[in-house]
Amino acid sequence: MKVDFIFDIASPNAYFCHQLIPGFEERTGVKFNYVPCLLGGIMKLSGNQPPFVAFADIKNKNNYQFIEIERFIKQHKLEKYKFNSHFPQNTVNVQRGALAAQELGIFDEYIEVMICAMWEEDKNLSDLDVLQETLINI
Repeated sequence: MKVDFIFDIASPNAYFCHQLIPGFEERTGVKFNYVPCLLGGIMKLSGNQPPFVAFADIKNKNNYQFIEIERFIKQHKLEKYKFNSHFPQNTVNVQRGALAAQELGIFDEYIEVMICAMWEEDKNLSDLDVLQETLINI
C-alpha cells in the first residue's frame, strides 16, 4: 500500500510528518509517496491563511498552538525543531526544486536538506542567496 504525502516545506506539520514517516513505514509496511505542492497557492486560491497568521489576533490561540507543538516535540523527541523566525515563507522556488530533484534522482537528499534548513537551521529559504547556499549541501 502507498499513501500520498502531499506537503510543502513551508509547513511545520510537513516537518513533523517527515520525521515520523520512517518509523510508521517500518512498523506498518506502508510506503509514503512524497508529493510536493505549493501550500501558499492553495491558501490563496481557497481564501485561507496559515493558522499562525489567521489567529494572530485571537488571544491565547497561538500560545496554545505552541504548547501543543511543544508537547508533540517532547513526545516524539524532535529536539532539533525550531519554529522558523522567517515564517511564513514563500517556497515556490523550494517546491520547484523538489520537482527537479525528483527528475534528477536526488529527491530524498533534497527534501532532507531543505526541511532541516527550514525547521532546524532557521534559514530564510525565500532568499535566493540562502537557497543557493543551502543547495550546495546536496
